[in-house]
Amino acid sequence: MYEGSPLDSVGLSVLAHAGNHIPDEASQTEVREDWDMNWLEGWPNSPYRKQVEAILWKPNDGLSDQLRGRIWMKLSRAEALKEKSHHLYSRLLQGDAAMSTKKNISADISRSFPNVRIRQAINNPAKKEQLRNVLTAYSHFDPKVDYCQGMNFIAAMLLVYLEEEDAFWVLVNMMQFYGIGDLCRKDMPVLTKYLDLFPKLLAAYNPKVAKYLQSLDFTQYLYFTEWITTLFVYRLGHQACVKVWDLFFLYGQEILFRASLALLSTPPLISDDFFTIKMENMVIHFRDTLSRVDPAELLVKTQAITLPK
Repeated sequence: MYEGSPLDSVGLSVLAHAGNHIPDEASQTEVREDWDMNWLEGWPNSPYRKQVEAILWKPNDGLSDQLRGRIWMKLSRAEALKEKSHHLYSRLLQGDAAMSTKKNISADISRSFPNVRIRQAINNPAKKEQLRNVLTAYSHFDPKVDYCQGMNFIAAMLLVYLEEEDAFWVLVNMMQFYGIGDLCRKDMPVLTKYLDLFPKLLAAYNPKVAKYLQSLDFTQYLYFTEWITTLFVYRLGHQACVKVWDLFFLYGQEILFRASLALLSTPPLISDDFFTIKMENMVIHFRDTLSRVDPAELLVKTQAITLPK
């Protein structure tokens, strides 16, 4: 979703509002691993959309890592893209990236990942090489974006659930079809637009928190930029992050805003003593509490938020 793609009145992808069904309370019961991949045939025009949504909105959905990876492949349309690629991924790996790109990728994949699950999955030479391959291949595939910080967290998350080439094709559609690549543009017009939009949404949905953050001059640049450019991977607890990703593949960029607004009303990030925290400690508070957010509570609050059309 690059320049010229349709945006709605609040600046979100039109993909975000497609079929935004929220399952009713009766569908929130515990489920077995009885997922039927046939539900995703012909997606997004599947007649089983409500079944898919009902399961993916559950905090404990019973889905194995392998099955979740297959679901992401289908929901993101990456499976169809891979089938039409004629082994493009292997050819992309044969190219030689610019020296600056190589240095940036090497520096970022050597950094520690705060997310424990990702750190464990990536903490071996073979997986780090896969991460390097996915990021390098993307820099060849899309030279306008090339590589930008944040992509390493997204690709690493994908490699927890997907094989290397599958992770690449999901990354391609996340960057292009879902519009994450627009946030990486060097002139950052879309990111700037979203950063301007978020305080207005926060003021509408949670004026007390918005007013207090404003009084401290604690701006959205200090937290919201990181949240949306890494799709919450950098700080949010792994299970909560996985559920946000499930919903992102269903609804698109809208979920980034809804989940961000929900976080700003969810303990332990927001609690009774939040309004006593001084500016010098607020960065630490945001950094240290996100990993402890309860996925179930985050989902309930995300469900309750409807963005303006």
